[in-house]
Amino acid sequence: MVIIALGAIAASLFSISRAEDAPEAPTLVIGFSKSVPAVGDRVEVRLYLDSPGGRDVGVTCPDGAVLTRTTGPDGCFSWYPRRYGRYVFRAGDCSETVWVTAGQMYFFVWDTTIFRRNASHALRPRDANCAAAWRRRGVKLVNWAGGEYLTREKDFGDKAFKKSADWLENWSKDSLDKDCDGIAIDEIYVSSNQPMDELCKAVLEFRKRAGRGFDILPFFSGIEWDAVGPMWDLRDAEAPCMEENYWGGEEVYGKRWADVRLFRLDEIGTVLSQAPGFFLDEKRRGPRTIEEFRADIALCRRLAPEMRGISLFNAYNFREADRAADSAIEDYFFKPVVHLHPRNGDLMAQNIGNDDIREGGAVEFLKGGDVLGTASIPALIPGQDAALKVPPGAEIARLKLPEGVNHVYEGGQFRLPENMNPLQVERCSLKQGEILNASQEFTVEISFNKPVVNARQRAVWLKGAKTGKVEVGELALSEDRKSLRICMPTLPEDRYSLRLLSGKVHFRDDDGNPLDGSGNGFCEHAPGLYQDADHFSVDFRTVVDSYNP
Repeated sequence: MVIIALGAIAASLFSISRAEDAPEAPTLVIGFSKSVPAVGDRVEVRLYLDSPGGRDVGVTCPDGAVLTRTTGPDGCFSWYPRRYGRYVFRAGDCSETVWVTAGQMYFFVWDTTIFRRNASHALRPRDANCAAAWRRRGVKLVNWAGGEYLTREKDFGDKAFKKSADWLENWSKDSLDKDCDGIAIDEIYVSSNQPMDELCKAVLEFRKRAGRGFDILPFFSGIEWDAVGPMWDLRDAEAPCMEENYWGGEEVYGKRWADVRLFRLDEIGTVLSQAPGFFLDEKRRGPRTIEEFRADIALCRRLAPEMRGISLFNAYNFREADRAADSAIEDYFFKPVVHLHPRNGDLMAQNIGNDDIREGGAVEFLKGGDVLGTASIPALIPGQDAALKVPPGAEIARLKLPEGVNHVYEGGQFRLPENMNPLQVERCSLKQGEILNASQEFTVEISFNKPVVNARQRAVWLKGAKTGKVEVGELALSEDRKSLRICMPTLPEDRYSLRLLSGKVHFRDDDGNPLDGSGNGFCEHAPGLYQDADHFSVDFRTVVDSYNP
């Protein structure tokens, strides 16, 4: 599932069943058709009160300008935000804050006991009044839907689910034509083995039945690196998923996100899912204090800077985290946030937030306690980055940021990787998602930023969703060892994933550094956790050309 747990109580919107969080019934509420809109979205702003027509609503924009809009006879007006950032709406004594993002983001709430502002989706409350309050904010409400749990023969005997039709019937009966906006599937272990392959197939079949306006948000309990068919199904279903990330440190978190990125699931909105309060033992537990909770969110953001939101499986009664979630989301997703990563020997400073970084920030480069140099961070809009020259011998980059600009590093310090220029793919002639003729052989041309040691067939991996593993043809390295030609055989009609494998015995540079297949500047390897995940991957289809006899 893709969503984030949000924090403080919105008393003006919501009266919940617990006495400690139950404000008096509001006399005026400002509601929205979408709680976390992106630039260009159409948002209906509505006043909930007697005689709402002809009322003035003040809108304070991110640049400080104040606009006045007047509601129509139905108490509504349409709002098309043209800029990202923080907006404040005021009507009478009521005010509500809405953050507009540069692109679509997903924030999911599992337990709706405590109301949150910064949610896109939430598990539907049983109480009708609570559900109405979430909807007034513009939060989509989804039903719980069983996934892997329904395959357990020890619980369900001969009624355990085995085929995609079992889930399709169950989800359709429980959710379609009901008062919900989608389903949250709890949960999927992504594998090519039965019945997990059937479960992923069911997601695609359900998408066709439910239509594009119905949200499908699966939780992942794991992803196998060779699950090509199931991953194609999930991508084709445009089902933004939530990778369970409930315990572990930097290496474990990085591996989980590398699995997501390997299949390009980040492009459809997949996010990590945190579980504050989760506990198996001291080594396998979620955050248990507000400080740990915020540190975990920052770590997720650092390791997955392209992640468009977060999910909080807030089911372990850690209410302090529930109440702090709104603030954490604002700090690490909405406000300007500096992220650092290497590229071609430089250190890139990128704005991964949803507001502008203005000039005034800097990076100090340290070795021990000595400052070797300083670089200024220029003004950056969301998603933009800039190269900073690293002095020779520098070990630490220390951030000096103006007020209102955040970062994701403990103590504001980032340890520079030993390899600032990893081996990467610069160009691939085969495009992501390309459709090829199934009746023809073809070649793939790949260029690298630096020479590779060698190219062996065992380091090139090709698998079809139905066809299975396929051996590629001849490999040819250029004289400078910076480009590779792969001869591909005639392939049956299918969906495929082609990979250049990273690792000490696969693609690596002359210094023995493995391929940074993801291109993020770091080489993610987690010994003992399945297969190394930092391979270069490109997915394509072959189809029978109906115009070719």
